[in-house]
Amino acid sequence: MGTEIVTVRERSRAASPRDPVIGYCQGSPLRAEIEAKGPGALAQATEAGAAANAARFGSGPVEGDIQAHVAIATA
Repeated sequence: MGTEIVTVRERSRAASPRDPVIGYCQGSPLRAEIEAKGPGALAQATEAGAAANAARFGSGPVEGDIQAHVAIATA
């Protein structure tokens, strides 16, 4: 019996600065929080995030480091 925690590191790539924003705003639990702000909030948040990403990283493909901590328990 034991538990092991492994950190997995990868490189994330997206075709545009808008794509990761769609993932965070529309494809994660964050979506419900944004929608709770009222009608149109999801579109506004997505547009604001896409504009901020484009201003910081440019209009082409973007990439960045990502990581996850994976817990493995064995009996």
